[in-house]
Amino acid sequence: MSYADQEIKQTSKFLKIEAGTPMVIRLLDPTPVEVFKHTLKGAVDGKFQVECKGQDMCELCQDGQEPTQKFITNVYNHTLHKVQLFEYGPMIAKLIKKIAINLSEEDQDILNFDLKMEAEGAAMNKKYAVTLRTSVQPVPDGLVKIKIDEGIPF
Repeated sequence: MSYADQEIKQTSKFLKIEAGTPMVIRLLDPTPVEVFKHTLKGAVDGKFQVECKGQDMCELCQDGQEPTQKFITNVYNHTLHKVQLFEYGPMIAKLIKKIAINLSEEDQDILNFDLKMEAEGAAMNKKYAVTLRTSVQPVPDGLVKIKIDEGIPF
């Protein structure tokens, strides 16, 4: 087998939405966990994120670096047929919130519906779309969720 013929399997527990590869998911947690992270420059990979310890205990906050709000929730990925963690920022949170509000106005729960997640663009120019699926796929019984550490409240 040459390097060009290697089969690369995505084994991450985190959902990754790539441009041109939509994912159909079901939210599994009634509420997401809110966390705050700082983006730092790395010597090798460019940028990486570290979790904020809270305004009073975080050296980065005290140095004036503003953390980014993130949300984490368990999802069932219908596309890959497995439970994954979905970490997303305010842009996707606003899209999901709008869908949840519209559903609640009709006495429906977003946990009973599938969402199609799509991306276009790359890196910092990536744009996301979240679409409510009108037909839902069954979620297998007995799914085991991934434990999420609680974020530090601000």
